[in-house]
Amino acid sequence: MAPTLPLGLIMSGSGSDLLLIEPDGRSLSGRLSLPMVLTDNSIGFVDLEIPSSGLFDQADLTALWRAGEELADWKARTAQVGEEVSFATPEIVGVAGIVMSWRSLIACTRAARNLLAAWPSTLGRRLRWSPVGVPAGIEDLERTERDGPARGVASMTGHGMLIAQSARWVGQAERIPSMSVQRVAQAVVQLFEHTLSARDLESVSPLLHPIAQVGFIASPQSQRSDPDPSSWPRLFSEFVVSSIRVLADLAAIERGTGALPLLDTDELYESWLAIRTLDFFDTRLGNRHHSQAGALAAWRNDEILFELWLKPAFHGSPNTIGSEQFVSVISDDLVPDLLISATRGEHTELAAIDAKAWAKMLPEDVLTQGAKYLYGIRRHPDKAIVPALSSALIVTSAVRPHAIESDLAKLHVVRSTPTSEQSTLDVRLDALITELRETLANREREA
Repeated sequence: MAPTLPLGLIMSGSGSDLLLIEPDGRSLSGRLSLPMVLTDNSIGFVDLEIPSSGLFDQADLTALWRAGEELADWKARTAQVGEEVSFATPEIVGVAGIVMSWRSLIACTRAARNLLAAWPSTLGRRLRWSPVGVPAGIEDLERTERDGPARGVASMTGHGMLIAQSARWVGQAERIPSMSVQRVAQAVVQLFEHTLSARDLESVSPLLHPIAQVGFIASPQSQRSDPDPSSWPRLFSEFVVSSIRVLADLAAIERGTGALPLLDTDELYESWLAIRTLDFFDTRLGNRHHSQAGALAAWRNDEILFELWLKPAFHGSPNTIGSEQFVSVISDDLVPDLLISATRGEHTELAAIDAKAWAKMLPEDVLTQGAKYLYGIRRHPDKAIVPALSSALIVTSAVRPHAIESDLAKLHVVRSTPTSEQSTLDVRLDALITELRETLANREREA
C-alpha cells in the first residue's frame, strides 16, 4: 500500500533515500509514525522525526501544543447559542484518556459511515444484449457504443444513430472487498482497545463501531492482493487516508515518552500568539469577559471597549467591528490572525496582528504581509481613507529582518517564540494599546 501522509505531506524518492516535501505555506514538525500493510498482511510502523523549519526547539513545540489545547478549551467555554435557537443540550457521556486524537477519530468515523452508506460494488457477473426500453440489469454504455455497430444493433437514421439493443450486466451485484481497507480498519480498532481503559473504550465505542463494521464487510474471501491505490474507489481512498491519520496520531503518542505527534506549527504558532495576547491584555487591561459581538474576549478600560478577534474575515460586503463597518477592497478575503478593536461611542479603531512561523523573513516580506491589511481594509462607506487601521504587527519565529519602521508607516515586526523574546512582544503589544488610545482620541477631537 502506497503511504498516504497527513497534513498534505508528499513523499518522493531521492536516490536511495525518501524525501518529505512540505506543502506551500505550512511548517510541520514532530514525529510521524507511518502505518503500512506488510507482506504478511499485518500493520507495521516506521517512525520519521521531522525537524522544525520554523526555528522552534523541543520546548517551543511542547509550548505550542499546549497553547493549541488551551485556545480550543477557551473557545469551547465561551461558545454561545443564540437566544432564539438552541441546537442541542450538552450531555457528558464519558471521559477519554487521549483527547488529542478526537478530531482524526471523528473524521475517520465519518468516512466509515459514508463508505457503509454507499459501498463500491461490482456489476452483475453475466453480460447480455437486451432490447432498449426493457428493464434488464445495468447498462454498459461504453460497450454498447463500441460493439453495437459490429453486432448490428445500431443503425443510422435521419436523426442520428438508433440503438435497438444495449449491453447489460445482469446478476447479483457484490460489494468490492479490500484487504487494505480491512487491515487499517482493524488496526484502528485494535490500537484504541490496547490504548484506552475499559471505561474510556466504552465512551468511544459509538465512534469505533462504524470503523469495525467496515473492517468486517471489507474482508475478502481469499488472501488476494489489492490493486494499486490509484485505481481504488474514492470512498476506499478517503477511509484509508482518515484511518492512517488516526493511526499516525495514536502511534506517535504511544510509541515514545514525551514524543509529539506531527504538528502543524503554523496553526499552533497562531494559537500561541492568541493565548499570549489574551494573557497580556488580562494583565494590562483588567478582567476579561465574553464579547457579545463574537470576539474571542473583551476588556473595558477607561471607558474604552477593547476586543480581541480571532481570524475575522473582511470581504466585499460590510463587516461590523465595534461601532463601525469595514470592507476589503481587494479581490480576496482578508483574514488577519488576530485583530484588536478599541471602541468608544461611535468610533472604532483597529490593529491587525499576523503570526508567521517562518524560518526566514526578508524586509519585502514584512511590507507585503503588512500592506495587505493597512491598505486592503477600509471603512464603510468612507473607502478612500487610507489606512483605516491604526497599525499592523507582524510576529515571526524567524530572525527579525531589518525593515524600515516608523510611526508614519504604521507597520512593525517583532521576533518571539514561546521560549524567547517574549518581553519584546510585550513591549510592542503595550505600544499597540497606546496607539489605539491615541488614534481614537484624535478621531474624537476631529469629529
